[in-house]
Amino acid sequence: MGSKCETIEQALRRIQISLAAAGVEDAARDARKLLAAALNASAAELIRDPSRTITPAQDARLTDYTRRRVAREPVSRILGEREFYGRTFTISPAVLDPRPDTETIIDAALAIARGKGWAQRPITILDIGTGSGAILLTLLAELPNATGLAIDISLDALDCAAANAAALGLADRARFARHDILAGLPVGFDLVVSNPPYITTPELASLDPEVAVYDPVLALDGGCDGLAFYRAILEAWAQSSHLSGKQQALVLELGAGQCGAVEEIARQAGALNELSTLATLQDLGNHTRCMTIQSLLAAK
Repeated sequence: MGSKCETIEQALRRIQISLAAAGVEDAARDARKLLAAALNASAAELIRDPSRTITPAQDARLTDYTRRRVAREPVSRILGEREFYGRTFTISPAVLDPRPDTETIIDAALAIARGKGWAQRPITILDIGTGSGAILLTLLAELPNATGLAIDISLDALDCAAANAAALGLADRARFARHDILAGLPVGFDLVVSNPPYITTPELASLDPEVAVYDPVLALDGGCDGLAFYRAILEAWAQSSHLSGKQQALVLELGAGQCGAVEEIARQAGALNELSTLATLQDLGNHTRCMTIQSLLAAK
């Protein structure tokens, strides 16, 4: 614990030093977030009143938060929530912690929706491996005429996603179901989105502790080459697209360096041919993070 009568400024300096010594990449940023949460204060309040004294109860919370971050537990896990595309999502140990890179899926999907005029008419969305529900629920919030189905193999993840739907006022437009994507997919959706597991099994042990220890393995492990779920999704989507005759679209998050391999899988599966188009989108780090495939078949 900090000393008695420690000020905000003193506590911030102490936490930052502790986090930096533990190898936390942006110790100053995380120290500010933890201190603000422990004091139930905004960042502006910390700056405005640095000489404010911390109470014993606040110090106890701050000590716990600091201990956990020193152990490399992510700030979002400590606080139990993550900001994603301007909204707050509750996260649990059963779900992947949504990263800013995944917002690329939202940007790509909304661009497709604008191009097809989907914002003005009802469409159906399938979210594969929904986790916290961040992708589906964000799209439903941005597309007020859409409805969606979120699937996941984890019942605990589905509970988390359903709770987020209720908190965001979207429960009436979202459904949740347990489903193993390797066993096939529900069909007939206008838009299919997914951030599938894409880390190779051998790479799991070398991930940063924030990921390896605190993200669920089910949401990370993409098999020996990291591509198992892409094969399942693309094969199922190709069949659905060609049978339905609808102007469907598929949006996938990609791991670093996987674009070429996933494109080849799409071609072999029949998801990419003369009746479809492919595009990619880069994330803020200039990595190819997202692939979209759109069917050119006439809509029914």
